[in-house]
Amino acid sequence: MPFQDATLIPLDVSPSTYSFGQHTMPRLDVMAAKAKDGTVWVAAVNLDPHDAAEFTLKLRGIAYMRGSGEVLTAPNVNSVNDFGAPSVVKPAPFNAKAIAGALSLHLAPRSVSVFRLLP
Repeated sequence: MPFQDATLIPLDVSPSTYSFGQHTMPRLDVMAAKAKDGTVWVAAVNLDPHDAAEFTLKLRGIAYMRGSGEVLTAPNVNSVNDFGAPSVVKPAPFNAKAIAGALSLHLAPRSVSVFRLLP
């Protein structure tokens, strides 16, 4: 929802690739947008089901010191919640701190992280 009616912020992310069989794709999908209230939101997806991903995010002209939001991941790609295990897949806190004007991010395998940039 934070991206609804927001303005896209162009990013230059050069992720490594993930291969599965004959298919190769970018390992990360990252987007940033500025909401109508001025809040900058970032969504980052790590498509690799096995390995964490590290990358640095730097947005020119936007002052921030940290990021705060949530990450959604699970023990396996096909994990599901059911009556016997209702909390296998659930959001967890996600935080990052800026160092020298850039966020150094660690994304869990098979995860979606959505966070806002804070002063």
